[in-house]
Amino acid sequence: MAFDKLATTIAEHRHIGALKPHLASPPIRFLAIRAFPYVVVYTPEPDPPLIVRVLHGARHLPDALRDL
Repeated sequence: MAFDKLATTIAEHRHIGALKPHLASPPIRFLAIRAFPYVVVYTPEPDPPLIVRVLHGARHLPDALRDL
C-alpha cells in the first residue's frame, strides 16, 4: 500500500524527490518510503515518471546505482 501511494505521489508531483548528484546524475531523483527502510530511485522525465530502482536503505547506494 505504501508503495502504491508513493508511486501516485511521484506521478502527480514528479520533482518531489531529492537530487543526489554524488549518487546519480540528474534528472535521477530519490524519495524515501515512509515507515519503511526503502528508497525509490526514479527519473521524472518520461510521462509517466519511471521508477528505476527500489533499494533498501542499508545497501551501499553507490554500488547499487553504478550502472545508471
